[in-house]
This record gives sequence, C-alpha cells and structure tokens, in this order.
Amino acid sequence: MCKSFTTCSCPLCPDDPDIAKRTWIPGEPICTDRRFTRSSVVRNQRQLTDNPNANEFYTGEMLSDLREGLNDPNQHGIDSSLSLDERKAAVRTWLVQNRGSIKSIKIRG
Repeated sequence: MCKSFTTCSCPLCPDDPDIAKRTWIPGEPICTDRRFTRSSVVRNQRQLTDNPNANEFYTGEMLSDLREGLNDPNQHGIDSSLSLDERKAAVRTWLVQNRGSIKSIKIRG
C-alpha cells in the first residue's frame, strides 16, 4: 500500500494493483510521490492536465497505454455523461482503436 494512502486525494494511485480499473478526469489531483514520477500514468496525466476536459475520463489502463496519442489533437478520453454500460463499451472500443487489444475491465460506477 502507498505510504500516502491515508492523506492522498488522488483518484489514481500508481501503487494500486487495480489501477487499470480506476478512472481519472483531467484536472483531478495527480500523484506527487517521487517514487512514481516516471510512471507512464503520472506522466500522461500531467500532459493531459495542460488541456483539461472535465467531460472526459480515462482509466488507468488507458493512461498507461497512451504514447504518441497525447500529441494527437484527435485523441480523447471517454465521455463522462455516458451510462455505466456505455462507458464500458466505449473503453473497450478506445482500447481496440488505440492499442489493438482488449483486456477484461471493470469501471467504477
């Protein structure tokens, strides 16, 4: 467990074994623990915060997979106004389009 767990307000913790299932909206807090500054999730969150869109979310899995896409103006997260079932389908589609494979995922409601 992360040493900052009890005092941290970040919705995504790089030390969380279930980070792939968690969601984050650009503009929400980002981990500041020095142990995780090189984490792909934290690096991508910082880049997305430069142009936040509070109507989109990313899962930890999406953030860990983002590479070149951050420089692509057509790269977007998932519409946060979708229903839970629509979100699940949208994440699967996003992963196929941006990575080419699907993993079994669960999204918090």
